[in-house]
Amino acid sequence: MKTGHDGAWQIAPFQCSIPYQERCLQQVEALKDRLRRQFPALIEFGENRAKKAYRSTAGTITKPSYISRIINFDGKGLNQLESIRTVAGREPSSGGLVFSVFTPSDLADRKRPGYVPCLVAGSLMLHEGELQLNAFFRSQSVVEFGIFDLEFLRTLQMETVALLNCQRTSKNPIEVGSLNLQFGRIIVQRRLMRNRQGFARREEILDDWIRLVEDFCLETEYL
Repeated sequence: MKTGHDGAWQIAPFQCSIPYQERCLQQVEALKDRLRRQFPALIEFGENRAKKAYRSTAGTITKPSYISRIINFDGKGLNQLESIRTVAGREPSSGGLVFSVFTPSDLADRKRPGYVPCLVAGSLMLHEGELQLNAFFRSQSVVEFGIFDLEFLRTLQMETVALLNCQRTSKNPIEVGSLNLQFGRIIVQRRLMRNRQGFARREEILDDWIRLVEDFCLETEYL
């Protein structure tokens, strides 16, 4: 684990593949609840950021709306998910089922260093009857936001499978496949939850956070 110039610890690059489990979203919610009990301010901070990225269609000076870019790319009305589902309905094995959050103008219009979206792009791939979701992140502050990114991507994947199955005439439904994640880097900031009210120090949270997540995964055999 390297330490960046800003004091962040980082692993670069990082890859993982998370198999689908029937109760995966319930398990994500259970982990979130457990984290909330021990780290209420951390989960509130992450939820507020996740709402800006994945629920609100209005960007802010500190973060663009990811969901707005996915369903209304560049403000021109292009719904990338609808396009993916249309193509997949005709060509289920297409390798071109891709969506983008990053736009080249982000580099020029960069309102602040972290404004370029962390989630850069994703693709959906039908393989052996399962729809896999592949996503690339330029960076992820895993302690603060990891669980919210996971929840959004898995939900998007499951909803897409459900919609595609409604379109299909085949007796063999598409199953939900693995969630394959590629990170340019994963970081743990020296100062977590930074805002106008202050911040928390990494050493105040990290060890207990790791222990809680490890215990949860061992108990549930998740992740």
